[in-house]
Amino acid sequence: MGGEAVIRTWELTKRYGKTTAVDGLTMEVPRGEVFGFLGPNGAGKTTTIAMLLGLVHPTAGGAEVLGCDIRKNLGPALRRTGATIESPAFYPYLSGRDNLRVMALSDGGPGARRIDQVLERVGLTERAGDPFKVYSMGMKQRLALAAALLNDPEFLILDEPTNGLDPAGIQETRKMLRQMVDEQGKSVFLSSHLLHEVQQVCDRVVIIDRGQVIAQGRVDELLRQQEAIQVELTEAEAGKAEAILRGLDWVQAVRREGTRIHVSAPAERSRQVAEVLAAASIYPSQLLRVSATLEDLFLTLTRDNDHA
Repeated sequence: MGGEAVIRTWELTKRYGKTTAVDGLTMEVPRGEVFGFLGPNGAGKTTTIAMLLGLVHPTAGGAEVLGCDIRKNLGPALRRTGATIESPAFYPYLSGRDNLRVMALSDGGPGARRIDQVLERVGLTERAGDPFKVYSMGMKQRLALAAALLNDPEFLILDEPTNGLDPAGIQETRKMLRQMVDEQGKSVFLSSHLLHEVQQVCDRVVIIDRGQVIAQGRVDELLRQQEAIQVELTEAEAGKAEAILRGLDWVQAVRREGTRIHVSAPAERSRQVAEVLAAASIYPSQLLRVSATLEDLFLTLTRDNDHA
């Protein structure tokens, strides 16, 4: 991928008895980006994050976070990293602000001013004095994000940080993450199942399934590979058109559904599709450029992997 990496893994593996949670995971996360880490439930995302944070020991392979080996010398990297993982854990009877004070004192870290800053940043200022036990799931997630930001880390590892947030909260979090990367030079490793949000905020993604990488790259490049052209024809024309389109070397695949043909090809080839069909005296009643979404790509890849 080029450039300095904040995470590197090579053949990273974790087994629990006969179950392999992470299976030879190799990836590189560049500095200065929002990097999406995607996969269906049970794919190994949280186990991978736990290994990167030193909470779980790998069975095989290795990894570095900010240049530090996770097996031998992770401490310096953790001091420069903020993280949220799984369900946030705080003292239930303490207020949100007091929970952050306890964390700051235990780390010998920031004072009251910084605590107020992060509470404001995550939108919890008005509820900072309420006990954690009365917080909604969304508020708990906001407090967890505030805790991750306490020491102004250069790198954030976030496991489902928008879980429980309403649409406005999700949008605010997305904007905040982009600002931290684009304006402050931070790096973010983001695990999420909200694919629409990931598509809008992430520069690159890696998709894993059954503990293995099944796709990785820049979001725009991956989506371009999934672009398609939809052609509507008469019943009499569809069979002939399908055969013609299958013979084009720049068409990846052709799928026919009745009188509709789905052509896997770059959207800018739409005109050429029309020209090729016209040369055979076939004139579509409709020809549409179909833009792919990250959700389309995710479902296609994970479905194909299930059938592999």
